[in-house]
Amino acid sequence: MNGKKKGQAAMEYLMTYGWALLVIVIVLALLLIILGGYLRGTPSCVFGEAGFSCSEITPIIKGGATGEIYGQFKHMKEEDIEIKGATFIAGQVNKDFIDTNHLWQYISGSKSLAPRTPYSFGDLIVPPLSAPGLKVYGTDGTHENTLTPGSQIRGQLWIRYNLRSDTQIGYTGYRTAVATVIANVE
Repeated sequence: MNGKKKGQAAMEYLMTYGWALLVIVIVLALLLIILGGYLRGTPSCVFGEAGFSCSEITPIIKGGATGEIYGQFKHMKEEDIEIKGATFIAGQVNKDFIDTNHLWQYISGSKSLAPRTPYSFGDLIVPPLSAPGLKVYGTDGTHENTLTPGSQIRGQLWIRYNLRSDTQIGYTGYRTAVATVIANVE
């Protein structure tokens, strides 16, 4: 008889604290759902190289099947730059990965950009431009087409450019500037 009372006491103990534990788990789950929007990163765009800025208009990503990023950047170099191409990768990669996978999205012709002049890519920036946004690629090198509106993407914006003086000194390569971007998918 004594063993039954011990078993009953153990079961009552587990039931009492089990319900309490279940209530705690439910409350935590509700808090995560309610506060989930606040736990995401603040949209931002920061170049690692001095002389470039993209934080005045934070880039946005158009979701759905297009998966394109729209935004604006400007440079503070002392001379004009010539933009040769750009790409956006959802994640972090290096230049060799982009070159090997041919992910540069070329600007039609070259675009010459004077210092402190904003350059918009995409038609969601005012004033509207006819240029499409940059396609969003995943770190596997394929076009990312599963972007869900309301979600957030972290990635890198790569700009390929030359200084105006590069052509004068016979420089045949390209310079690159990389920005870390946190953008909302709309």
